[in-house]
Amino acid sequence: MITMKEIVDREIEEFKQTYKSRKKEKNWDEIHFAYFFNNFFAYLPYSSRRTAYEKGYEGVNEYTKRSDNEHRIEGYRKEKTSKEFYEEVDKVIKEKGIDLSKIEMMQKRDQKLARILHRVLRKSKWDCLEKIRQEGNRNRAELYKLAFPVYLHLREMGYTKLDLAG
Repeated sequence: MITMKEIVDREIEEFKQTYKSRKKEKNWDEIHFAYFFNNFFAYLPYSSRRTAYEKGYEGVNEYTKRSDNEHRIEGYRKEKTSKEFYEEVDKVIKEKGIDLSKIEMMQKRDQKLARILHRVLRKSKWDCLEKIRQEGNRNRAELYKLAFPVYLHLREMGYTKLDLAG
């Protein structure tokens, strides 16, 4: 019987092959995780999206309501509120023994790079743009490698790629 890890590994390999010709990244093999896992970082602790949900910032769906973005999620995730989903993610992180301080450090680095990127774009400093974008991709790829066991376990529980990366 095929395992979920084999399924996910095959999805990643298919993704790499499909997008390799489109992405002219010098270090594609190193950073493809950043593209494959897309928004998965946003569901991990310390992300700005998750913090917005938890603090109930204006304009963000209420933490205890089902998502308004149901068109972006499917299956198992549709049955959960944001709060229930985040609690499940946290539980898996704890079960897998993932170091939360490393996640926090990488999330903060990601947010810092995003702020720098926005400043660069506003000031049209195009010579800096690629370097910052590449650093952000490397940081996300590192975060996703750390969180891969969490992603895999959530998939085994019934979450789809769209649920976790959409």
